[in-house]
Amino acid sequence: MATKNQLTAIECDNAAPRESRYALSDGNGLFLNVYPSGTKTWKARLRVGGKLQEHTLGPFPEVSVKDARLILANLRLKIAHGINPAEEKQAARNEASGKNGFEALAMDWFHAVHATQVVPAHADRNLSRLNKLVLPYLGKHRPEDITPPMVLEVLRRIAARGHVETAHRVKSILSLIFRYGISLGRLERDPTRDLTGILPAAEVVHHPAILDVSELAGLLRALDGYQGTPIVTAAARLLPLIFCRPGEMLNMCWPDIDPAKTQWVWVSAKTRTQMITPLSRQAMQILAGLKPLTGEGRFVLPSLRAKDKPLSNTAIKGALDSLGYRGRMTSHGWRAVARTHLVETMNYPVDIVEMQLGHSVRDALGRAYNRTTFLDPRREMMQAWADWLDEVRLLPAPASASPVDGVDPWAQWTAD
Repeated sequence: MATKNQLTAIECDNAAPRESRYALSDGNGLFLNVYPSGTKTWKARLRVGGKLQEHTLGPFPEVSVKDARLILANLRLKIAHGINPAEEKQAARNEASGKNGFEALAMDWFHAVHATQVVPAHADRNLSRLNKLVLPYLGKHRPEDITPPMVLEVLRRIAARGHVETAHRVKSILSLIFRYGISLGRLERDPTRDLTGILPAAEVVHHPAILDVSELAGLLRALDGYQGTPIVTAAARLLPLIFCRPGEMLNMCWPDIDPAKTQWVWVSAKTRTQMITPLSRQAMQILAGLKPLTGEGRFVLPSLRAKDKPLSNTAIKGALDSLGYRGRMTSHGWRAVARTHLVETMNYPVDIVEMQLGHSVRDALGRAYNRTTFLDPRREMMQAWADWLDEVRLLPAPASASPVDGVDPWAQWTAD
């Protein structure tokens, strides 16, 4: 027969579940919890520094009576040597979260996948969003422990500041990270999928663009008269000619330009497909002027502060703002200008224009055209577009369209 207050394996095995949880004491602070589900778990209560701690030792019968007593004896030995078992367990948990936590997974995804697929400026923005808006709240948690309510709390915190669009972008980033974890076999599901329709809809923001031809004439003359640094000036004048996404132009590299074929071969940041942009005579003239200034480096339009980084889009925005077009025209707006006038004014087929814009265009069978499709018509179109812009800049601009204090910068510049 077992000694008083000590359990036997038979007693533990025969302990039947009841309507509520109950405990069988083994003495010395050790007891076996029996749950209504039939689960049986060893627990131990210990006093450390005057405070009572409860530790889970494991399930029965996986952890036998003898094993439970040995674990308890080991815990008491640690306490005798000045070790706090609870603090030791937390330290081990923290170390594990550093290696296997969400932050580690997020950084792995960023460097192994994201940074290789998007332009540096876009990657930097998303890294900043992770570091400021996500990792302080989710970084130390194990990815598999992160629940939809935990993600929603992070997103609502962002949206509450009025940044609803950013909240949606962060949700997309988190989904990519969780899906990356699933591909590695670390996760089984993406908790963001349960949040569809929960956040308020993001307001659609259209990039301001000047479509009126007479006002466009004033803008083109204003750019001709812009007196900024050579690199910023070239960027502001080149973008209307090639009308790609601004970040893609700013990441243009010299090795990607073929002067013999007068074309630029690059990868679209949005569709991840390789593109060919035919370069008009006017575009080549701008690039020829840049070659002596930046040709020794990688970027055609390097940053004014660091030659190994591309120029910031804020530089072009600053040029437009300084010319009086704040809120009326953006660098991205040139895409709307080109699409509108190439189709509606110059009567080019929509498919050709969309293809040059980097949008996915499919044939009658639903197959996406590749990057070399209709290259000759696009080459002719890009030259015709540059020539049309030259014609437009010679048109008179209405007085109401003069951008700065009622003075047309073109007239002022030519007068000087």
